Amino acid sequence: ADEILTWVIANVESFIDNHRKMFKLDLMLDESVAGLMPETIRLQKLYQGIPADDVFIPKELSSASEKQILKNPQVKAGFTKIKKCRDALDKVTKNAMENMRSRQEQLDTLFKRMIYYYEVMGFKDGETLEKELAGAVAIVDFEYENFSVNVSINDPTAIRSTTDRGSSQDENVEKRGYIIPAAFALWLEISFKENNSMMSLF
Repeated sequence: ADEILTWVIANVESFIDNHRKMFKLDLMLDESVAGLMPETIRLQKLYQGIPADDVFIPKELSSASEKQILKNPQVKAGFTKIKKCRDALDKVTKNAMENMRSRQEQLDTLFKRMIYYYEVMGFKDGETLEKELAGAVAIVDFEYENFSVNVSINDPTAIRSTTDRGSSQDENVEKRGYIIPAAFALWLEISFKENNSMMSLF
């Protein structure tokens, strides 16, 4: 819990967007942060070490129906082991989430780091114009998403043409994509309002 909140506080600029209040951070950690987040990486490796379901499916059942596969004693025993492992690690992850929610000092620091980007209204004569906001940051959820997600992006510069029926279609659309691997997902929400004590001065 301490490692993750410390990392988020230090990396606010990498995800902040003052047009949003809810943020989902996909935390796929590598060895570059091993010195900063050893416990989190250890937990990630335990999740990654859980074998895929198909490891326990015998070759002779590879073409069988799902119902037949699930009836096989070897498969059932293997799936039970996998579930026990995931349940045990999910319990650790849930405890970490509850611990994060209780770390008020770090959450207050995170709020101060994030709220700056909502308070700045613009610039005048080289000076920052700001409004004072009061509020808090909440940890909405923290879990290990045990699946990869394919993300496809259409090139925004694609040429659009109009057909003889009046409908438009893309020409030479270049599609790009990437994969978000299985990783920890942290959901944050920031809530705020204008500081009434400051408003009363006017």
